[in-house]
Amino acid sequence: MDDVVAETGWPADKVARYAEPPLRERAYIVELAQRAYVRGTTGNTVLLDLVADAWRGATWDAYRGGDGRWRVTASLERQQATWIYEPTGRSVQAVDSGATRILGAEVATPEPEVPPAPPAREPLEERPKLVSVPAPHAEPPAPPAPTPAPPAAPADPPAASTDESRASKKSRRGRARVPSWDEILFGATRSED
Repeated sequence: MDDVVAETGWPADKVARYAEPPLRERAYIVELAQRAYVRGTTGNTVLLDLVADAWRGATWDAYRGGDGRWRVTASLERQQATWIYEPTGRSVQAVDSGATRILGAEVATPEPEVPPAPPAREPLEERPKLVSVPAPHAEPPAPPAPTPAPPAAPADPPAASTDESRASKKSRRGRARVPSWDEILFGATRSED
């Protein structure tokens, strides 16, 4: 909190008002990480048990690294051990020599604290279009089958002239004449009203 006061120039009581939610989140991450399984150990070793065996009375903390992943630290006097906490797998992985010493292994190369570069994105207009290309040694596709011609319409009965006059009257009103089901199914015409 003193760092924030020094950096912002705000009074300590104002910083304290806003400090509680981040501190609670850090404490919650520490609790989750303490119950997480330690990668690189045999069996189901939980981080809290492993650290308690090596360092009784260790002080815990958590923070987000430059890459956005949570780091959990355990400190005892001048010693410190750091793990990366993976929430999706509920596991922790040793980052520094203190953590690997607790594991009883030699230190691997520590991960850099540099955040990864964001992936480059192309504008939508410049993306290449997908084109279907036939596979090598493949036969050319067969031509489409010809579509059958629709059946011929039945010949209109002699009363068509009256139907046409009715249709033309209705079309003048803005609507076309719609045939009835009988006309469609049986070819019958409407009787005069």
